[in-house]
Amino acid sequence: MTIRPRTRFRGGLAASRDYHFTSQSRRDELWAAFESSKSFEALGAFLHAQQDSFAHAGYGPSIGHIANGHGPDKTSNDPDKAGQMAATTYVKLVAAAGIMGLDTDGRVPFSAISKLVQEFNDARSVDEKADIISEWSCS
Repeated sequence: MTIRPRTRFRGGLAASRDYHFTSQSRRDELWAAFESSKSFEALGAFLHAQQDSFAHAGYGPSIGHIANGHGPDKTSNDPDKAGQMAATTYVKLVAAAGIMGLDTDGRVPFSAISKLVQEFNDARSVDEKADIISEWSCS
């Protein structure tokens, strides 16, 4: 039986600290846990923390960004930061594939999808984002 970490924000202060408003050392721990287990659950926990480290930078786990009244997880609020997050996620996914023994020779280079990522991050609505994905998946 796999025990999944409580990463949801409603998981309390511990979940907030451990998965949303993380330090680099915490993300290093999560990556090491993935390297050791090679499990998708551990990879997902790491990626959650890694990606949130961009959106939640400068905020702490007790009250987070709620006092500012904005949604930092919306890519269109800071497309440049979201682009950095996407690029580091790509690098970590490639590394994870290698750790898991998967063939990465046929992977699409990030440079080939960076324009799509930027367009997606710039889009302000769910419908715009869906249109961008649809356009790119048909081409």
